[in-house]
Amino acid sequence: MSASPSPLTSTLNSLETRLAAIERLAGEYAIGSLAARIESVRDHVAGDGIVDVVVVGQYKAGKSSLLNAVLGRDLLPVDVLPATSVVTRVMPGSSDEVIVRYLDGTARSYPTDRLAEFVTEAANPDNTKGVERADLVVRDSTAPAGFRFVDTPGLGSVFSHNSERAREWLPRIGAALVAIRVDQPIGEADLDLIRDLGAHTPDVAILLTKTDLATKSQIDHVQTFTRKTLRSRLGVEYPLIPVSVKKGSAASLEAIRRHLMGSDASVSADRSARIARHKLGQLGHQCRVYLERELAAANAGEVAAGRIRDLAARQRRMLAKTREELRREMEHHKSIVMESCVEHFRAQRDATTVRVEEEFDREFARWDGNLAELTARYAEWMEKVLNARLAARMEEGERTAREAADAARESVGRVLRLVTGELADAVGRTLGRRFETEIPEIPLHAMARPDVRVPRAFEIPVDLLWRIIPMKRLRSRVERSMRTNIAWNVEKNLLRFGAQWGERACDAIDAAQTAALVAIESELSSVERLAAASPDRADAIRTALATLDEVFLDSSE
Repeated sequence: MSASPSPLTSTLNSLETRLAAIERLAGEYAIGSLAARIESVRDHVAGDGIVDVVVVGQYKAGKSSLLNAVLGRDLLPVDVLPATSVVTRVMPGSSDEVIVRYLDGTARSYPTDRLAEFVTEAANPDNTKGVERADLVVRDSTAPAGFRFVDTPGLGSVFSHNSERAREWLPRIGAALVAIRVDQPIGEADLDLIRDLGAHTPDVAILLTKTDLATKSQIDHVQTFTRKTLRSRLGVEYPLIPVSVKKGSAASLEAIRRHLMGSDASVSADRSARIARHKLGQLGHQCRVYLERELAAANAGEVAAGRIRDLAARQRRMLAKTREELRREMEHHKSIVMESCVEHFRAQRDATTVRVEEEFDREFARWDGNLAELTARYAEWMEKVLNARLAARMEEGERTAREAADAARESVGRVLRLVTGELADAVGRTLGRRFETEIPEIPLHAMARPDVRVPRAFEIPVDLLWRIIPMKRLRSRVERSMRTNIAWNVEKNLLRFGAQWGERACDAIDAAQTAALVAIESELSSVERLAAASPDRADAIRTALATLDEVFLDSSE
């Protein structure tokens, strides 16, 4: 007699079928905004039962220090200022290494002592190195098996891009540990975060960190206040774990382990299955919202359908204007991007020229040979020097381009929220019910770093002329000619470098603009379908809703 499948295996075996049913409905009714949630569920299934435990919270809540204690090793950087700027996943392995995954899709391995170079604001300001995330692989860790811990940038930091990185990770969460300092009781920002977490995981626990800063009676008082606030504001009861990595750290870590592991190892697999069901349920809920809106339109009658048709037609006529206005605004942003990137490097022309000239003066004195040999030596040296100079400015070039492109992305996002919000409000008024609308985030397209190329300094046939040119008499003149050539070569390559970064930023702006227009078109198409939702479609929509009921029933806890 065969053994019964585990909760995880049972869930994963049937999850693809359920997910396919929702994906089919999303395709049939053109619910494009569900794509990101569908991908999130699929990513969780691909995790092979490993639960990503994400530590989130306001900056300086002690997240990195806590994870170092959980690991039993000081591997994650900590600082008195906001330290973590890039999401860092910690996973077991046979050897210690840091795998840095870049926004351009490449990855590279480094020793663990170089982690801070890529994930801290001090060493990687504004994420100028283009890091998507860092995977810290460790051996001999004291972390509970079956879990992969994730350190996130703190929310509420003066570095707003860090907060964005943390929130972008929320859909991938398996379990969440929300760090709240005991001396800074739960506030509005914490409540917003916990509310958002509930859309992605049922597994949330509150960690009261830095309890060594408070007395026992103060800790008890904060716990009571936190529980009361969670009940009154969010209507939830989450586990509350006081922790300290300085005083009584062993007891704190044991409390976290008990929360994650329970009394036996099967809890990890069961937890992964429960999280999968939760994510699927949330996905189904969003799908239901769209279907219920379409059913309401089908049952609303011809008058309401006519109003929705008029609304859709009016917005369709305005779409061309919106597209043109957005195009003009993005062209303006792109002109600013190109100018700022080029001018950023043009401003470095004189200083760079002086440094290269000084280096040339030292090098030329050591060169010997005829004109052909000196010319080849010069070309090789110039290429090497300018390659080094431009490569050293790679990160500042990316920062300049990314900052300019991000401003354009924010403008695109505002247009998207305005248009979709107006559509949702108008449809809600017509149907007598406001339906929530999932507005997709507009990503900033990854910008591949430009190649560093320097053309040869001279394009003259010196191989044919060197025999008739006496170097003893003309060496100083050749030296002056080569030195004069430096300023031209430096300027040409700096401007080329700036223009390349500008072009990459413009490509990212074009991608953001396209993504916004696709989202607007998708939402407008859904409104047009509402107008065409005749009573004849009502039965088909009810059948689709019944399919969702089956998915909810199968994925319930």
